[in-house]
Amino acid sequence: MLNNIKGIMNRNVQIISPWVSIATAVEIMKQSRASGLPVVEEGSLKGILTSRDVREAHPNRLVADAMTHNPVVVTPQISLWQAKELLEEHQIERLIVIEDGRLVGIITATQIYAELGKHIDPLTGLPRAEYLYQKAIELLLQNNQEIIIIFIDLNDFGNIDKNFGHVVGDQVLRQVGDELQKCLPDNCFLCRYAGDEFALVLSAPQKDAIDLAYLLVSRIAQLEFEQDFSISASAGVAGGRRFNQRFEREENSTVSDLINMASLASTRAKREKCQVIVAEGLQLIEVS
Repeated sequence: MLNNIKGIMNRNVQIISPWVSIATAVEIMKQSRASGLPVVEEGSLKGILTSRDVREAHPNRLVADAMTHNPVVVTPQISLWQAKELLEEHQIERLIVIEDGRLVGIITATQIYAELGKHIDPLTGLPRAEYLYQKAIELLLQNNQEIIIIFIDLNDFGNIDKNFGHVVGDQVLRQVGDELQKCLPDNCFLCRYAGDEFALVLSAPQKDAIDLAYLLVSRIAQLEFEQDFSISASAGVAGGRRFNQRFEREENSTVSDLINMASLASTRAKREKCQVIVAEGLQLIEVS
């Protein structure tokens, strides 16, 4: 399920006219306990007045003279992760939410980070599975890019919990997550999918993705632990260039299909004790 800002944004938004004084704006901010006010005239958004704008302006100046013009605006459908990226890119504390040309809400960095915390795996610090879905869809929508899913499954992980305990098992998962992050190329997005499974999405030629899968599996096998045991992993790869026409609004099912295919490929790789299996259509092919 994709997570957008619609359910957590503030809908009851205090607005302000561009033609009132900064002193008046300060009082409105205090009364409404808002650190940023959208500036609206005749139903049209003109800017935003922030606490920083107020600090740098004389109390007798007009809001129109002190406000920030061309504020960053989003729609209610934007994902939490996209909202976070916009905040960090523009180094701002809030986003104004517009729908059909109307101001419908505002959302702050505090709200976004608090909600994102619910979608972060506390053990590894990696995003959960819904992040993978969202990033995969974003890549699909960028110039109709083809995407690759790599699904990584640790082999015989249950034996670690049985022989060394869950504390050591948790340590293994943290180290694997850290190691995977070190190996990722740009524009590649990783999550802890579930249990001892990790998954990532990228836009790249299939050969490059296969090479990356082998690299990741190899780096996992090189990890060292105080208890003097070794681990291994199997990977499934699905995606690549497809020549069938993609119909609009099928992104969700496309991503779900690719993740399922990559998961099945990793399961077969695990069962057959090979490193990487590639899903080609409905076929699963070992590569070397």
